[in-house]
Amino acid sequence: MKKENKNRMYWGAVALYFLILIVVHSRIVTGTNDDAWFAAVLDRYDLLSYLRVRYMTWTSRLPTEALLVYLTRWPSWIWKGLNICFFMLLVYELAAIWGEDEETQPKAQLFFAVFLFLLPVQMHNGAGWITTTMNYLWPVTLGFLPLILLRKWETGKRICSYEYPVCAIGCFLGSFQEQTAAVLFVLFLLYAIGRRIQRQKMPLFGYMLCLITFGVLVFTLTCPGNAARSAAETQTWFPEFASYTIGEKILTGFLRTCSFYITCESGNLYFLLILSALFALTLIERKSVFLCLTGAYSWLITFVSGFCGTVFNKFEIDFRLPFSGLLQNTELPEINAAVTWMDIALECVLFSSVLGCVVVLLYSVFGNNISQKSVSILPNTDLIPDDLRPESPSTDRIQHADTNGRFVQCFQRNGTFCMLFLMLAASLCSGFIMGFSPTVYASGGRVFLLGSLIQLGILYTCTSKLPVTIQNSISHSL
Repeated sequence: MKKENKNRMYWGAVALYFLILIVVHSRIVTGTNDDAWFAAVLDRYDLLSYLRVRYMTWTSRLPTEALLVYLTRWPSWIWKGLNICFFMLLVYELAAIWGEDEETQPKAQLFFAVFLFLLPVQMHNGAGWITTTMNYLWPVTLGFLPLILLRKWETGKRICSYEYPVCAIGCFLGSFQEQTAAVLFVLFLLYAIGRRIQRQKMPLFGYMLCLITFGVLVFTLTCPGNAARSAAETQTWFPEFASYTIGEKILTGFLRTCSFYITCESGNLYFLLILSALFALTLIERKSVFLCLTGAYSWLITFVSGFCGTVFNKFEIDFRLPFSGLLQNTELPEINAAVTWMDIALECVLFSSVLGCVVVLLYSVFGNNISQKSVSILPNTDLIPDDLRPESPSTDRIQHADTNGRFVQCFQRNGTFCMLFLMLAASLCSGFIMGFSPTVYASGGRVFLLGSLIQLGILYTCTSKLPVTIQNSISHSL
């Protein structure tokens, strides 16, 4: 009886979420900004001619462009229906990737469904609703499909035959979004290395996924249109970009990314919520005074100098105190006379210290604990068999086995921390690479969609660590 009631509540929540998405999308006005430009393309070109021109002069995202020129011309309800389906699929994917088991899947889906509404609206309509979602939300959602396979491989769940072609197609189409391709390729590579270290066979399909992302990355890097677009956008959006050194581009990407997350730019609260959960865990579990001070320091900088400083700046209130408002600077002194290199240096110190504190807090909560369930993509099986013999093993072989055994035990004790650390690094690095684009400031928050979704996974893992009473309060609030 209880199970039936839970099922009814679950499907009722799914239906309610679906209805909310319908209501939200019914109020969306399409056909603005780049949507209008794409809608007129087929008045001048046939599809193949247009794709050829775009490949040579502008972009490598040919699958997206091929569908975009039609969807912008068709009735808006077609895009709205497809976009609702992608939101529903994204919720399912996030819960399947980060949910622990079938018992917790409904709770995970409810969590991700609610917290997806915290994504800033600018992430979905910066260049027009249809254009932005098809270039960012849809590829990221498709790119998450193969991660479900990785999760199933490691938990030993049955994989249906249809999932392989679906995930391969999703991986291929999703990889045409450059940030998604880079993150997936590195992830598949690390997965293969982890399998190799633990002397386990890499599934053949895993190699195929790695080759798909690598092939699309090569196609992207060799596309003449991407270089031509960079030159055109430099002249249009950021003339100073042409004189930037590699170091300055890396610095620009670092400042822009950290400023977006740590200052809660555009109302993105995921990073602040992660810090809040970690700080609460250090207090609840009565960690050391050092860890409590670490949590308090990082939370105060993020909330006071970050979130509050951004709010004050929105109302054009001067908030440039020695410790507050500084984090809102993202431009180098060459293009912003109000900022000095001393400001940039202090800003880098503050950003780096906050990120360092997050790593320390993650380790204090999730590291060095062999009893916890690991969310790692790497296997947790032991390398060393019970009997190390052959009859006369050499000393080198025994030492090698002992070293590998210690390595695996160390990883098993820190598997969750390692995975969360890699997730945090992936979310940040997917933004850092924007420092090599002249639209680093003009693109707005949409380029941080992938990183935000990864941080949402971190947030779910952190809240799952909270005491059951607090989790129940959050569930009832949701």
